[in-house]
Amino acid sequence: MINNGKEVLLFGPEDSFPVNALRAQSQTAFVLPGLEVANEVATAVERLYDKPLTPEEAEESSKAWSDYLAGKDHGKTLDELRREILEKQEENLA
Repeated sequence: MINNGKEVLLFGPEDSFPVNALRAQSQTAFVLPGLEVANEVATAVERLYDKPLTPEEAEESSKAWSDYLAGKDHGKTLDELRREILEKQEENLA
């Protein structure tokens, strides 16, 4: 990404650009790992993607919801749920 105060130029991972020539003109050049960041985000989203429940998971979910509505379970915090989901997904990937 190159910004001269008037325009921002973005380069793809395979593009080359004259960094030394830009610096000679007092141009600031930011070289960011855009493709790496995009891949990391895509992987994280894929890990959190909602997959259909198995029959066992659906039954467990239904029971948990019924228990919650009946006051038998006060639930968990969102942080606890997130951590539990990620741990379960990591176990399934192993």
